[in-house]
Amino acid sequence: MLSFEKWHPAFTIQLYQPIPTRPIEVQTLLMLRSFKAEAVECPNCRHLDTRMVKTCAVCAHETRELSDVSDALVDLALRNGADIRFIDGDPDMEKAGHVAALLRFRADQNTAEKKMAV
Repeated sequence: MLSFEKWHPAFTIQLYQPIPTRPIEVQTLLMLRSFKAEAVECPNCRHLDTRMVKTCAVCAHETRELSDVSDALVDLALRNGADIRFIDGDPDMEKAGHVAALLRFRADQNTAEKKMAV
């Protein structure tokens, strides 16, 4: 059984990496067909954020509001070579927030501080 990290308004969606030489974290996007959520998107770097901020946290450009982020998530997953799995009526996935991702690796484990500790 998979465990899903809860979708939370303070989480940001990091399917797009603004530095093209970095590998993309997301291997598989898991989404309930019923998933809908508001978000903002940066038209410059395509960063998505569920915090309805006026400027992009990555590149500081002005963001635009999306009434439903699911299409943008699918688009970014496809652009970055991630698999997409649509799920119907899974109670565990509904409790977890309707969307999740299986990662290729954890970027937060690849920081300079972590590398220095090894």
